[in-house]
Amino acid sequence: MSGTRSSTKNITCGVPQGFHLGPLLFLIYVNDMSAVVKNKLLLYADDTAILVSARNKTDIENELSNDLNNVSHWLVNN
Repeated sequence: MSGTRSSTKNITCGVPQGFHLGPLLFLIYVNDMSAVVKNKLLLYADDTAILVSARNKTDIENELSNDLNNVSHWLVNN
């Protein structure tokens, strides 16, 4: 409905939706994530992918598991 507004809420973290600096602040936040990933890290908009290449399935699982653990710790610390 045109002209309808939601009630206001206090923001305790992050940035307001639609805030023009939001994308820039997000990029600054995730920019150093690559420091904790051993394999190739792809960042696009709000998507992230880790690319792992190895000779067998077990090595791929171990590499990916290590990187995901490192990213998990990085997210908690940041």
